[in-house]
Parts: sequence; structure tokens; C-alpha cells
Amino acid sequence: MNCDFESLPVFVGVLSSAIAKSFNANELAVLSGVFTQLGDSLALVAAQRAMQEQCKHIEENRKNDVFS
Repeated sequence: MNCDFESLPVFVGVLSSAIAKSFNANELAVLSGVFTQLGDSLALVAAQRAMQEQCKHIEENRKNDVFS
């Protein structure tokens, strides 16, 4: 993955302009809702993975404390 995060908002802006040229207002409203839900769902998956990793580390630390 490219680590140039400063260019990401520019890319998204250009992409949204290109998409907007191909759809009417009603279609854009639906697409907006779809992408919003997609983004929210991806954020939830990322949060769950982060919590799983945190729990994994806590459990590993507990095991290490027991055997120390």
C-alpha cells in the first residue's frame, strides 16, 4: 500500500468528480448512501480487528505473567 496519505484526499476528490459526471442527482444520492454504508462497515471491521489484537496481546501478557 502506498504510504503517501497526503495525496489520498486529492485522489478521492478527483474520483468523486469523475463519478459525478456520469450520474444524475438521484443516482448520486443513492451512491453516496452506498459508499457511506461501505465506509462505516469497513470502519467497524477495522475496529473489531484492532480490539481482537488488543485482547490477544492482553491474553499473551497474562500467560507470561503466570509463568514468570
